[in-house]
Amino acid sequence: MSYPKISIITPTYNSAKHLKACILSVAQQSYTNKEHLIVDNLSTDETVEIVRKYALQYPHIRLISEKDHGIYDAMNKGIEKCSGDWLYFIGCDDTFYNDDVLSCIFCSHEIEQMDVIYGNVEWGKGGPLYDGLFTPLKLLNKNICHQAIFFTRDLFYQLGGFETKYKALADWVFNMQWFFRENSRIHYLDQTIAVYNPDGYSSNNKDQIFIDERKAIVHNYFPEEYALIFDLNTKIVDLDNEVNQLITTVSRKEQENNTLQTTIENLYTHIDTLQYRIDTLETAIHKMAHSSSWRMTKPIRNLSHSIRKRSRKIRSIFNKSEITDLHKNTPESHDYSCNFSILYNEFLLSSEFLLDILDVTVDIIIPVFNERSRLEELCKSIVHNTSSPYRLILIDDGSTDEKVYPFLQQFKYEHPQLEIVLLKNPTTIGFLQSVHHAAKSSTNHFVILNSCSELPPGWLERLMRPIIENTSIATTTPFTNDDSLSTVLASLKDDNHGINLLGNNIDRFFKNLTPINNYPDISSGSGFCMGVNRMIFNHITISHTKSGRKEHGDEMEWCINAIKKGYRNILVPNLFVSHHRNGTASDSIPVSKQFKKKVSHNKYLQAYPLREIGQFLKLYLLSTDISQSNCILFIDHDLGGGANLYRNNYIKREVESGHKILLFTFNFHRKTYDLTFVYNNHNLAFYATNIEQIKNILTKYVKIDSIILSETVSFPTISNLLDLILSLQETHNAKLTTLIHDYFCICPCYTLLDHNDTFCGPPDNISHCLNCLPQNNQEFRIFYKNPDIIFWRRKWKYVLDQSHEIICFSNASKEILLKAYPNIPYGKILVKPHGTDHLNNLLLEENLSTNRQINTDILRIGILGNIQIPKGAAIVEKMLAIIEEEQKNIQIIIIGEIATSVNSKHLKITGKYTHDSLPHIIQTSNIDIFLIPAIWPETFSYTSEEIMQMNLPLAVFNIGAPAERAIHYNKALIISKIDARTALEEITNYISATCSVTQN
Repeated sequence: MSYPKISIITPTYNSAKHLKACILSVAQQSYTNKEHLIVDNLSTDETVEIVRKYALQYPHIRLISEKDHGIYDAMNKGIEKCSGDWLYFIGCDDTFYNDDVLSCIFCSHEIEQMDVIYGNVEWGKGGPLYDGLFTPLKLLNKNICHQAIFFTRDLFYQLGGFETKYKALADWVFNMQWFFRENSRIHYLDQTIAVYNPDGYSSNNKDQIFIDERKAIVHNYFPEEYALIFDLNTKIVDLDNEVNQLITTVSRKEQENNTLQTTIENLYTHIDTLQYRIDTLETAIHKMAHSSSWRMTKPIRNLSHSIRKRSRKIRSIFNKSEITDLHKNTPESHDYSCNFSILYNEFLLSSEFLLDILDVTVDIIIPVFNERSRLEELCKSIVHNTSSPYRLILIDDGSTDEKVYPFLQQFKYEHPQLEIVLLKNPTTIGFLQSVHHAAKSSTNHFVILNSCSELPPGWLERLMRPIIENTSIATTTPFTNDDSLSTVLASLKDDNHGINLLGNNIDRFFKNLTPINNYPDISSGSGFCMGVNRMIFNHITISHTKSGRKEHGDEMEWCINAIKKGYRNILVPNLFVSHHRNGTASDSIPVSKQFKKKVSHNKYLQAYPLREIGQFLKLYLLSTDISQSNCILFIDHDLGGGANLYRNNYIKREVESGHKILLFTFNFHRKTYDLTFVYNNHNLAFYATNIEQIKNILTKYVKIDSIILSETVSFPTISNLLDLILSLQETHNAKLTTLIHDYFCICPCYTLLDHNDTFCGPPDNISHCLNCLPQNNQEFRIFYKNPDIIFWRRKWKYVLDQSHEIICFSNASKEILLKAYPNIPYGKILVKPHGTDHLNNLLLEENLSTNRQINTDILRIGILGNIQIPKGAAIVEKMLAIIEEEQKNIQIIIIGEIATSVNSKHLKITGKYTHDSLPHIIQTSNIDIFLIPAIWPETFSYTSEEIMQMNLPLAVFNIGAPAERAIHYNKALIISKIDARTALEEITNYISATCSVTQN
């Protein structure tokens, strides 16, 4: 039988120091069908002499001595001149692991079916092994040592040789090529191939070209999902460094407050972005098969946990500073914004709780001291709400109420199907001592219950499942109104809005918070409702604590002892058990305060989202439990302008009327979906990093009566948003109202300006749109790169069809909407101009036209607002150019700002203004007439309303809502053509005519 020939290639340059060991390592291989090519780069030491010496002794050695351009050029020369079936590359300072490496591999028929065989290397003599079976994720972050790999010669014919521009890591690039090549036949051997010298060339030389091109290399060879992981991981590392620097800056408070405010805002943004990238990275990894997900994601999960801890540290620093909150919230009116994504990191949020019956019997131990009415309620709830097998142990701890024990006897008699054990202490010995005596007769895991507890359905399964599945858990304790949630529930109770604060109702929320990774540790369980691991109780009994004292809090000391022995006490986050605080211990037995002071859950829960859970609970209860008040979902952008002014007035009005508002916006700068709940004196703020999280919340955890679709510009992936809106409408059977603040529902370019900055109509033929959009560089390009107009219209048409009503703010916008969507029923569209009461209150105490004199020496044209291209910035520039060129005695005064850079002696810009300062600015500027230079059909113009209500002359182009309103205004000029020269001529003529009339 013939075995394949192995060509072993060793590049050398001045390698005399280590070469002998390498040569002998190859020569001593028991496998004989081999050749050893030593490719030397004209060494100046004794390298060549050593090779020639051993070549005389070992005929399989061949020397190639000529100039090369680095290690990989030498390897390529070896590939060209070798004669073997298989190729292996070994460094001059490396050796085979033992003398039988080649024989063990190549004296087997299995190799005939392979292209690549690889194993492990020993990292230095006696060092650790490197590095096992490689997955795509592992290859993304580290290379397979070429000293561990055997290649068929044909593989190099198919893929080419090593890329010589990479000085130290060309073999990593080549490994990526064959690893992801379709139909590559790769075999991993759990065998040590060589002893690798970690002090060699590759380990100690930086390959800058590889570093610079690594992203492109990964994208070229790796599947798309792994390239995504690489990009995210790189960004995470860079951003994590920035976050650490920012934390240091903020902690030292090295800056003034205004600069510190910016730093903290940047820090919040970085933290949110970092957490989002980690979430995305972990999700991507979990979706991949054969990726050793748990092991690979462990460092990512640790980093995520660290980031959440740092986020709380930042908030702590932030709250101690005297700076206003990032979200402009004050403690009196707002709860600070909570990150929904944190909840998604911890829990599987579901609206469907599945009861998983226990397959073991659990003992329920209830010491009783008086409180018969509470006891009756508890016993009923056990019978009705416990599905798994259980044994009930009831202990009368010397009750002074003589009716307690007879009640217990009657309860046992009425429930013969239950296994009930009755015990009676002749004197009161205390809660924990009663438990201890009862537990002696038990061989099962058990639950300690206070008779003032209120149990929800499925309570036992949720409380005891962790103990049954994890032998290291000593105790389990649910959420309660008597601990971390007491403040949240007290704030709801004090408001007295008819919220059902019974334990079963609150548990409807908690039962769906199923932990994803692990249950959170706490310092101590709580005896009002605590699951206990029987096996651990046998090792750490109450007698090991200071049981001579009769104190109601000794379970805390027992839990501390359990932790000391390596066991865990955990919080069960998907269970809420209400505890009525009347107390069940004898008045003669003091409640232990020593351990309540000593034990704090916060020791373990500092990085746990208790605050987020509490705020989420408030949202759930407020939005679902107050049936007499409608809940309105208001969807809007957060970019400012008239739409946001409308929103603020609407929300204020509806909240004053007693309704609940859910404001859903997208923060374009932070790239987060923001949800704000406003009701009465509650203002809860949340944000999430993807729309699916918001969808889950809005679908399953709130009740929506109506939806106001106001503005969606800047929301990413509009189709997903529209699908969400329609889904919510169907789920909640909600009334959908669509507001037409602009023409976004017609075209991504919401001003309907085409690529020539001209109002498009909109055109009757959509082919015009198909030609225009790729060339159109209007503002929408900031948000949407390559929108599909046909798909766009189709999605929006369906939303408009499903809308119960569509509100336009002018007849002009209604006609434009019907031109784009002619099949909308005419009666569905309502025209309701914006209310302007706020203008009357702020501006119109006096008529500014009274005793006003028109200038005869210079014409002053006022322009009001923030003037961008759609608002007429180009018109203003052209007007100024004409005035300059023709030396006209005209001045343009912009009360506000202009988006373009304009420099003219005929231009005055006053800057931003407030409504109450506007009359004074106008009077001191002595403006003769105002111009609204908008070149798009505005759906409503607050600035034109302001001017008309101040009874001042107004000029507008004959387009959109401003012209529609100005027609009925006796001091209006409708300019006949959208053109700078026409505007100047007609305004000049209008003012001249007005002067003549005034003089006569």
